This record gives sequence, structure tokens and C-alpha cells, in this order.
Amino acid sequence: MRPRGPWAAGPAALLLLTGVLASDALLSARGRKKVVHVMEGDSGAVVVQTAPGKVVTHRGGTIILPCRYHYDVSAHDPAEIRLKWTKVTEPMAFVDVFVALGKARRAFGSYRGRTALQEDGFGDASLIIRNVTLQDYGHYECEVTNELEDDTGMVKLDLEGVIFPYHPRLGRYTLNFHEAQQACLEQDGILASHDQLHQAWLEGMDWCNAGWLEDGSVQYPISRPREECGRKDTPVGVRNYGYRHKESEHYDAFCFTSNLNGKVYFLKTYRKLSYAEAVQACKNNGAAVAKVGQLYAAWKIQLLDRCEAGWLEDGSIRYPIVNPRARCGGREPGVRNLGFPDKKYKLFGVYCFKKAGEAAPEKALGGGHPNRLAGEPPRHVLGSPRPAGVAASWAVAAWGAAGSPRVGLGEGPVRCRRGCCTAGCGQSPVTLGETEAAGGEGLQEPSQEPALGSRAGSQLTAVLASQSAYCMC
Repeated sequence: MRPRGPWAAGPAALLLLTGVLASDALLSARGRKKVVHVMEGDSGAVVVQTAPGKVVTHRGGTIILPCRYHYDVSAHDPAEIRLKWTKVTEPMAFVDVFVALGKARRAFGSYRGRTALQEDGFGDASLIIRNVTLQDYGHYECEVTNELEDDTGMVKLDLEGVIFPYHPRLGRYTLNFHEAQQACLEQDGILASHDQLHQAWLEGMDWCNAGWLEDGSVQYPISRPREECGRKDTPVGVRNYGYRHKESEHYDAFCFTSNLNGKVYFLKTYRKLSYAEAVQACKNNGAAVAKVGQLYAAWKIQLLDRCEAGWLEDGSIRYPIVNPRARCGGREPGVRNLGFPDKKYKLFGVYCFKKAGEAAPEKALGGGHPNRLAGEPPRHVLGSPRPAGVAASWAVAAWGAAGSPRVGLGEGPVRCRRGCCTAGCGQSPVTLGETEAAGGEGLQEPSQEPALGSRAGSQLTAVLASQSAYCMC
């Protein structure tokens, strides 16, 4: 039990003030000033003032956790005052962050090399944190001690970012708490907090699968009540299963991620790729296959919008939509999820992630062609005679009844411009955006996520095949 009670000291008691330095935060509704008077008999009143105890930044940013204290300079030697910052991990659990006594300074753990006191005049105990990480999110306690007198203040460090629900290839409700933590970490995230999930619900998030949060509770947000999600007559809100057994109970996960120190992009390739080919293609481009959290951050923060499904690092197929449109998976913006098909299927592109400062020139993927995979045999050039031994299936084009181009399902789907079949495929392939502009239709997302394994692939094939009629070029 940590000692508390600044009112137990005499007139020289320390008065700790915590506040946000930004003027816009001072004016926000969530930061209304609160004054608490605690009477101490004949010695007078001790006033503890807490200004808006919340600061907001993003991953990679620099932030100041504000903390000021008042003391009688004539009665106290500044060298005897200890300043200590800790992070509150659980109601009565603390992790040391930074401590200062006189001129001595020490940072702990992952905060080494990233933290320092602001020291802007007497009584300033504000802490500077540089290169903020996802793990820095949470509540911090500023403690000021002089001999037997002490006082504390609390500041919350919040991050701008996005929440995303997650389950692995094994399926839904397969993660215990520790596995959920690891799953989020592997997808460039951390388990979300209740506050973050509640904020996402206020912004319209609706998800009918319960998931772990960072405090060990299991919850899910509902904006549109329906029978399959706890009955239609129940109110909207964040449904809470309470704190569950972290080892034996299994649910999905709600992960949180923030700013990217890099860029997510859809890699243009000559044909569709298997998972192994997708990994190699990104590598040859000086990048890596994007993680789920990175795609969500690119969609939410960088406004990435691409109506083209691609492989991600976990083997899932997804694509980000900022501006909903026909044949792009529904009327709401979001990251569409086509599930986990067999990694051998060559039906999709790939989303790559390249770190900032690693903008290597685009490398050839093999054989001198910028979009050919290493070890791949020479490709047929559109409009030229097909070389012997090259299967015709790769040049399959898909056409609608009205002659508009659609997605084909050969051994590498090729989209050709209008008139492709009659012109002998003499036109160059077009992107999905061009296809849509020409009157074609983009991707269509199944109403439910596909089942796992080979069944997922057959369902995805059926979804695409149902939209297409084929002709051979």
C-alpha cells in the first residue's frame, strides 16, 4: 500500500498541480477544471487542483506529461526533493518510468534514452517522452516527495489511432487472453482499452463478436441491435461480459494501432500471386507484406482507398475502402475482409509496407521484367503470338454480358480493356479503378467471412466466378 495524504503535512506541505499545456485541451469539455478542498483543522485549507489530466499524441511523436508542484523554497532544499514517474498497469500495480533526486537522473526499461524532465523553472516536474510507442499508452503518476511529505498527480497519455477486431486463421473464439495479446502484437497493435473501444463505438463501430481488452475484460460494440447479436430489443452500446479467465476462456481480440512510420501500398504486379509469391514480390520491392494493423492505420490515418483484394502478412485477404462505391463491399467505409484462403491460390494481389527512410528503388522481380517473380518463365506479351509451352489459361479475360471488363480467374487473372477478345488481347491490362471507370464492376465481399482452408478458396472463387463470363484471347 503506497502512502497517501498530502493533508497530513504542516504548512510546508507540497501542493501538486497537474495540467495540460495545450490551450485547446484546456477548453475541451472533457477537461473541465475540478477543485477539491480538503480541510486540515486549524492549519487551514489544502487545495488540490487537477486540470485536464489527459494529453494526446501518436506513435512516433513527442509529448510532455505535465506536472507542477509548489513548495516553500526557504524551508526546503531542492536537492532533497525526489521526483518519480510511474506507469499504472493495474489498479495497484506500477512500473517505474523515471526518477530524479537533486541532479541525479535515471530512466527505466523501455523508457531509457527517450525520457527527460522538462525543468522549466522551479516546481516543474513535467516529463518529456520522445518516440512514443503503442505500449506507452495509459495512466502515469507523478509523485513529489520531500522527507515525509509527498503528493501525487495522475496524467493519461492517449494515442490517436484505430481499433480493429481480429481473429487468426484458426477461426473465431480461439484466443485466450495471452494469445490475444500476442496476436495483436504480431499485427502491429496492442490490446485496446475500454475507453478506446467506447470511443470507436461512439464513432459508429458495430461488431457482433466478443473480444479481449487490455484489462482482461471481454466486450463488443453494437450500434445496430439485431437478433443474432443479443436480441433486437436490447439497447445499443458496448456489451460487457466482464472479467474472464485469462487462461481457459477463448474469444477474439480488439486491437489498437496508431501512426505508421512508413507507407502501405498495393503492389502492381503482372498477374495475381500466391502467398509465397506475394512475400517475395514485396521483398524484391524493398518492403514487407503489410500487417493487418498497418492496413487499418493506412486506411484510417493515411486514407488509403483501394478496391482490390490483397494478401496480408497473416495470410488473410483484405482491402481498404474510404469512399464506398458499387461492387466494393458495401455502403460503409472500412477494411473489407475476405478471410483466409489457401495460400497456394493465385487469385489476389498484395499490400506491402515500406518503412520511412527505406525508399529503395523498385527492383526487378526477375528476368528483367519489373513485375515478374524470380525464377518465373518468360511471360507472353499481350498481342504477340503465344510461345510454345505457355499455358493459355493465364490470358483468360472476364467479360460481362454487356461487354464490360470484369475480373478473370485464370492462373493469373488478367483484366483487358473493352474489345480485348475481338482485338486478340492487344490492349494492355488496366487497374481496377480504370475497370470501374470503363463501366465494369469491382470486388464484391461475401456477406459472411469465408470458412477456413480450401473451402475458403472455393467460396472466394465462386464469388468472383459468379460475376464473370469468360472468353479466351
